[in-house]
Amino acid sequence: MTDTPTIRAVYDPQVVRAWQQALAAHPPLFRRATTVAAIVAVVGLGLNCAPVLHGAFALVLLGSGLAGALLAGLLLALDHERHATDLYCPHCGRNPSGLQRQAADWIDHCVHCLYWLKTPPWIVPPTDDAT
Repeated sequence: MTDTPTIRAVYDPQVVRAWQQALAAHPPLFRRATTVAAIVAVVGLGLNCAPVLHGAFALVLLGSGLAGALLAGLLLALDHERHATDLYCPHCGRNPSGLQRQAADWIDHCVHCLYWLKTPPWIVPPTDDAT
C-alpha cells in the first residue's frame, strides 16, 4: 500500500483562487442566529439535567433547549442548501459536491471535472516574494 491519493484531480491555481473568491462572496447568512440558537439549546438542555430544578421551570428549560436545537439545525441546513445551490465550480460551472450536499468549506475538489478547489496538502503554494 502506498500513501498516494486515489483521485487524479487537476491542480490549477486560478481555479483555486476563483473558488476562494466565490466562498468569500457567499458568507453564511445565519451565523449569528445559529450561534445564539445553539447556546440556547446547550444552556436549556444542560440546565435541565440539574437535579435541583423541578416543575414548570424544568419544562421551560427543556422546551427552550429543544426549540434552540431545532432552530440551530434548521438554520444550518438552510445555509448548507444555499451554498449547495448558489456556488458553482469555476472550471465546469456545475455544483462541485454533486448530490452529496456538503458544506462549501469542506469541498476540496469538483466531482464532475476533477479540478482541485483547494490547494492539496502535498502541494506547497508558491510564495509571492519579490526578493
